Amino acid sequence: MGIKHASKVMKTNPNGASIINTASIAGMSGGGGPQAYSAAKAAVINLSQTTALELGEFKIRVNSISPGAISTPLLNGLSEDWDDRIKGLQPIEELGQPLDIAYAALFLASNESRFVTGHNLCVDGGLTVDRTGLIKGMREAAAAELGDTRISGMSMGSTGIEETLREIED
Repeated sequence: MGIKHASKVMKTNPNGASIINTASIAGMSGGGGPQAYSAAKAAVINLSQTTALELGEFKIRVNSISPGAISTPLLNGLSEDWDDRIKGLQPIEELGQPLDIAYAALFLASNESRFVTGHNLCVDGGLTVDRTGLIKGMREAAAAELGDTRISGMSMGSTGIEETLREIED
């Protein structure tokens, strides 16, 4: 709805405009997070790309940002062991900061990105560079917490509300 209504106003600006959507690295590959969350974030990436095609003629750029492990109340509530596992999966071995996402958004909103549209900008310390490592690491972390089992779950995003994981029952 935001894109629909904002783009009506943005179309009148002859200098163009920028729309930035928030996705997640969980939406970039199967196994990257709980099913519903991953599917929703994949949809945000696809919506951004599709809308970039539709609004390009009006010089409206549409991009998405996919944060990785960012130090938010959600991650700060997890165990130190979890932080270490995530850090060990990415080339830059530290959690990202909220300002890292803000700087990415600032770039995409500025004229310095005037020729960037339909792009999903990962701000993840390189976590998604080795996708097999990400998926394996997420599964290993869940198995360590719940035992060797198939899991389903729901992530609450960056709300700080505890996520739930449970065994899939046959």
